[in-house]
Amino acid sequence: MKQPSLIRNLEHKLMTSKKKKNAFLKYVKGFIFSEDTATYTLSVCLVIVFVAVILYLVKGSFELNVNDVLDEEKIGQFGDFIGGFIGSIFSLLGVILFYVALTEQRKDFARNQTALKLQLQAFQQQVKEFEAQKIELSETRKIYEQQNKTMKVQQFDSNFYSLLNVFRQQRDDFNKKRIFFRDLCVELKNRVNSDGGSFVKRFENSCFHYVALYHENQEKLSLYFMSVYRLVKIINTSENLTELEKESYHKIVRSLLSKEELLLLYYNYQSAFGKKPLPIILKHDYLKHLSILDKVEFSQFDISKKYTVHANEIVARLCELARRNLVDAMDLENMSETREEITLSKGIIAGVYVDVDFVFKLYVNDEGKIPFDFDEDKFMLFLSCVLLDIFYHSKFRKVDLSKQSKSKVRLGSQTIHVVKLSIN
Repeated sequence: MKQPSLIRNLEHKLMTSKKKKNAFLKYVKGFIFSEDTATYTLSVCLVIVFVAVILYLVKGSFELNVNDVLDEEKIGQFGDFIGGFIGSIFSLLGVILFYVALTEQRKDFARNQTALKLQLQAFQQQVKEFEAQKIELSETRKIYEQQNKTMKVQQFDSNFYSLLNVFRQQRDDFNKKRIFFRDLCVELKNRVNSDGGSFVKRFENSCFHYVALYHENQEKLSLYFMSVYRLVKIINTSENLTELEKESYHKIVRSLLSKEELLLLYYNYQSAFGKKPLPIILKHDYLKHLSILDKVEFSQFDISKKYTVHANEIVARLCELARRNLVDAMDLENMSETREEITLSKGIIAGVYVDVDFVFKLYVNDEGKIPFDFDEDKFMLFLSCVLLDIFYHSKFRKVDLSKQSKSKVRLGSQTIHVVKLSIN
């Protein structure tokens, strides 16, 4: 147990001795190679020179007579003393001072390097502060922009809801004495029914009689359509709303429109009066809640009220079938023929086949039950009219009967009705 302690004591003494030796050597080096040592040594040399001159003058037996010639040998001996002894010391002092100067210069370089590092650190700190300020300014700018946008949206809300209130008040004023829009729709339907004709002819008559009704009620209808246009226009031209926000406001306006108003808007946009707002109306699908069966030209089928739900269901399925396959047919990356079939009711299958043309086929088995108490031909006519509405009327395109063909084929216990339409 004593041996390790003794070793540690010896190691401690050796380390202490080594530290003292290093400290002593450092002290000696610092004492010798210092400016103060050189100054003291120079002073001593000057004193020695002074004393040597005095001794030389006193002990050299010079006779200070102007007429005597100086003893050059003695002067040479004095010069040899000064040059040999004092000169060597001065040379040593020069070396010492040069070494001191180099040491000080090295220290200065170290201090300058430290100062440069501190300046670099300070500069880096300033850069970080500038970056923090930049981020803060950016956040402040975002907050300002958000506040500015919020203020503009609030201003838009104020204008929008003010116009919306004017629109609702105006509509309420129209309905004070009678249900204005419903009465106009009834009058339009009566006028078209009195004309008769084919489905396409009835559609043309609906548009014609609507224009007549518009002129008869222009004072009210022009104000109404102008209010609707201003509402959709102010939404569509707002620069502070995103497309999603615009769609939300359009839905608000759309939710206020009754089916009678939608019907009158539909025929108004079919006429020359509605060409300007039509692109906005189509883009935001304002007429999506207008049922096909509510259109005046479909009143010729006189579907009983008890079949209304079933009829709308069949029409909706047929619309979805046609539109879905049209989208696939128009896909340039998918040029293959599309084909889809659905069952409308027991023994009745509807199918679409799209390649260059759109072909609709209705397969009716002998045991199949035709909906709505229609006969087979009337049901096929009804579906053909729905297709015409999907392809032309709802797209606000003129019907081209030259691009339509119909046929009927009997195959065993099944009758196949075919309608071909051009999709170009």
